[in-house]
Amino acid sequence: MAFLNARTQHLLDRPGLLDAAEFQAVLERMTTSAREQKIGRFVSVEINDLGTLKMANLHDPDYQYAEEVAAFMNSPSRRLPQTDEDYYENVSIGGTTHVYIVVPLKNSDGEVVESLTAE
Repeated sequence: MAFLNARTQHLLDRPGLLDAAEFQAVLERMTTSAREQKIGRFVSVEINDLGTLKMANLHDPDYQYAEEVAAFMNSPSRRLPQTDEDYYENVSIGGTTHVYIVVPLKNSDGEVVESLTAE
C-alpha cells in the first residue's frame, strides 16, 4: 500500500486541513487504475482519520460477495490494530479467501495521520 501513501502524501502533509473529497478522488483513481491494469480488485476500502472519522470509502456492489464483505467491514468485532504497522489477515467469505488490510498512512515526517482499511 506504499503506492497509496505516495499518492496521498501531499494531503497528509497538511495537518488540520485533511480534505475528504480529495481523498475520495485519489481512492477512486487508484481502484480504477488497479482494475484497468488487472493487478487486483478492492471490494471495500475506507480511509479514516485517527479519530475514526471516515474520510473516503468505496464499495463494489457488483462483487459476488459484496453484502458479506460489507457485513464483515461493519462488524464491531472487526480487528482495528492500534499500531503504526501494516496488518494483514486472510478472511474466508463465501468460501473464498479475502485479504483484510489495515495500513497506516504517514506524512513525510513519518507520523501516522490516517489509516486505510481494505478488503
